Amino acid sequence: MDLVSKKDDAVESHQIRIEELMRENAELSLHLETALGDCRRQLETSKEKTLLKERSASTRIEELEAQLGRSSNTQTQLKRLKDEAEKRSQQRINEMRERLEQANNTTRSMQNYVNFLKQSYSSVFGDTTLEQSGTPYTGRFSPTFKRAPSPVKSASFNVDY
Repeated sequence: MDLVSKKDDAVESHQIRIEELMRENAELSLHLETALGDCRRQLETSKEKTLLKERSASTRIEELEAQLGRSSNTQTQLKRLKDEAEKRSQQRINEMRERLEQANNTTRSMQNYVNFLKQSYSSVFGDTTLEQSGTPYTGRFSPTFKRAPSPVKSASFNVDY
């Protein structure tokens, strides 16, 4: 019986060892499930954070693209306004140059006419005073006109009443 008893003891010992291993296995399975649950939660949290960051980045990109579009439109409008202003300024400058040329031509014509009148007066009345003052036009109010003596001599009348 010794042998049977030893075998029973060995079986019982193996049975106890199997139960301990089963409990240890159950505990380890529980720990594994807990760890897997924690990993799944962390993975979900990480996915949510990543999705949130992607949405935020996507929204920011859309905002920046919209701002870039507005800036480009503004730049285009400002360039167009600048070009139009330059064109108007150049037209104004050209108009002013034409007016200045017309004014200079008018001034030359008037000076020539004044010189003609002086020469005519001198020819008619034989006075050389005006011819001597016939300086070319040098600016505004430049011509100097000397008062010519009147062709009619002053007469003094002595009348006795």
